[in-house]
Amino acid sequence: MRNHGKWLVDYWMPKKFHGPPALAKGAVKAKPRPKAKAAGKRRHPPKQAQPPTEASSPRSSTHLRAVWLAVPIGILSLIVLVPVAFGIVTWRRNRKAALEYERWHRRGEKDAA
Repeated sequence: MRNHGKWLVDYWMPKKFHGPPALAKGAVKAKPRPKAKAAGKRRHPPKQAQPPTEASSPRSSTHLRAVWLAVPIGILSLIVLVPVAFGIVTWRRNRKAALEYERWHRRGEKDAA
């Protein structure tokens, strides 16, 4: 703020920063204080450790990932498989037509003789 041409504030600094302060080399970190426990009864009993089930085992999640990887690979393989399939169908159709033409042509030569 300015008051008659003079500044009333020499220095300004926010109270909170968005990160931890930088520590100097060799500075010892303070031990973290234990968190205060809430007063009163617990609403839920503590959870007991349970053995991992088949659905939550790492093997089953890895298998699931492999299945999901097969889906995009299958879709991308259609880029190659569809033109190859059309090529095979066209080749067989043309081959069959050529054989029928040869038979027809030979039959025509026999009839002419």
